[in-house]
Amino acid sequence: MLANKISQQLGRPTQSLLGWIVKKFLTWHHQVLEVNAVRLCGIQPDDTVLEVGFGPGLGLEAAASHLTDPRGKLFGVDYSEFMYKLASERVQGLITSGKATLHQASVDAMPLSDSSVDKVFHCNCYYFWPDLRAGAAELHRVMKPGALMVVTLRAERVAWLASKNLIPGENWRPESYMDALRATGFTDIRMEEKIAKTFPAVNEMLANKISQQLGRPTQSLLGWIVKKFLTRHNQVLEVNAVRLCGIQPDDTVLEVGFGPGLGLEAAASHLTDPRGKLFGVDYSEFMYKLASERVQGLITSGKATLHQASVDAMPLSDSSVDKVFHCNCYYFWPDLRAGAAEMHRVMKPGALMVVTLRAENVAWVASKNLIPGENWRPESYMDALRATGFTDIRMEENVDKNITFQAIFATASK
Repeated sequence: MLANKISQQLGRPTQSLLGWIVKKFLTWHHQVLEVNAVRLCGIQPDDTVLEVGFGPGLGLEAAASHLTDPRGKLFGVDYSEFMYKLASERVQGLITSGKATLHQASVDAMPLSDSSVDKVFHCNCYYFWPDLRAGAAELHRVMKPGALMVVTLRAERVAWLASKNLIPGENWRPESYMDALRATGFTDIRMEEKIAKTFPAVNEMLANKISQQLGRPTQSLLGWIVKKFLTRHNQVLEVNAVRLCGIQPDDTVLEVGFGPGLGLEAAASHLTDPRGKLFGVDYSEFMYKLASERVQGLITSGKATLHQASVDAMPLSDSSVDKVFHCNCYYFWPDLRAGAAEMHRVMKPGALMVVTLRAENVAWVASKNLIPGENWRPESYMDALRATGFTDIRMEENVDKNITFQAIFATASK
């Protein structure tokens, strides 16, 4: 269901949260494709230019900068009402001046005259057309004899999207589109590989924002997305961390970095004795609010107490906790040893800690600069545990519901 929703939004974004996310994705990731499609078209000052599937309008702006002759005209066609509105706002000045005209329409029924366009370009859209040949035939109709069309894409990424069922059918294959072009009157059809800059400053800024939200989500759109990600992807880790702790009915249990509260619920179900207590610590005000709402009944009854605090300064008594668990959080701590030492302080002698993670996924996230430094490595955390008084430290591989994950065990020696 989620794949279908994302696929629909990629093909025809709507004015919705998912549509907004797609708009952001297109803005960040299409800039190189849009700019280079315009460059490769070789637009002349007096050309009539058409962009199909203009999205938020990046390519329209790039093309308009070349149309310096009063005779130069720019047209755009996009099937999405949301994108039509966004792009219209972006190039409002061009529309007002008569330089640009945008249409909300399908590629196979464009309101343009026969043989009226000198250059056509589009990026990452043909694979969402319901009929490749109908779209290609309509493009051929509006283009002047000898007019040029340029299409840019990142074939490897398109293949990945198709493998996740985010692009329907087999139309994503460049060969399918090129066959449709041949069948509808295009000639001199070829595909070339190009290399262009990837705007590292922009990528770095986006990576920093995501990294900050993963470590300390805020009440924002990106924080909401992180919350959804944690809810979907941490459930197996949370449930298994609780299981591997072997929680007894009268234990005092602590979860560090409780996020939206999935692990708190799982742990509470084992604390059936009135003496059993549950504590949670999370640095994020947003996660604290979300989890507090999720386990409000446990808080009201006195079974659970949540704190918005840092792992290296927890408002818990010395030697008060029997079991500690956490999932996907230690690599965001500013100081591993300080965090490990504070957990050791609050744990009873012989108390057990369990940490669950998916090491392969963590390594991938780190490779994208979404986790700072080298603290993501399990070995770094295990070294910090040894240095702060933990013993019997080991990492084991587990499988649950066909998902492979790792569990780190450590005992507080005092």
